[in-house]
Amino acid sequence: GLLALAHKLTKDGKIAVICTERGRAGKYGRVDIGKYFGPAFSGQRFSYGVFLIEQPFRPEKMVQAIELSSKEGYNVVIADNLSSFWTGVGGCMDMASEAGGSQYAWKEPKIEWKRLMDAINCAPAHVLFSVRGRATYDILKGKNKQGSDIAQTKAFSSAYECDASTD
Repeated sequence: GLLALAHKLTKDGKIAVICTERGRAGKYGRVDIGKYFGPAFSGQRFSYGVFLIEQPFRPEKMVQAIELSSKEGYNVVIADNLSSFWTGVGGCMDMASEAGGSQYAWKEPKIEWKRLMDAINCAPAHVLFSVRGRATYDILKGKNKQGSDIAQTKAFSSAYECDASTD
């Protein structure tokens, strides 16, 4: 999905995938892009560079990766998976917990998260990202209501221009 969109955005440009999933992004280069672009492209493969980020998932690491990929001339950057920097090991939730967990403990994690959002919004490249979903359950008037949400801060949904989900 995101690689197909990236290729549509850049045509002949360079694509970077910033991977927090232990190198899983490297596997997608084997996908036949004819599936996405039609028979004229059958047999061709996605082409992209992979930047690996490992734990702890401090937001500053993603900021540095976005800046580096822009310096290296990538036209589109895919951040897979942005949720790691909020809920993952060493992410914002862990940073706040390590600082005592009070409302004051959120000062540094929120500052780092804002820097990450700024890096995404101000990057010279198109920045696409994936986030983890989570099921939500609300009990309203004795009935269970099921839905879905993203594993991010509530303020996150106002920070991007477009979203899509897959079932």
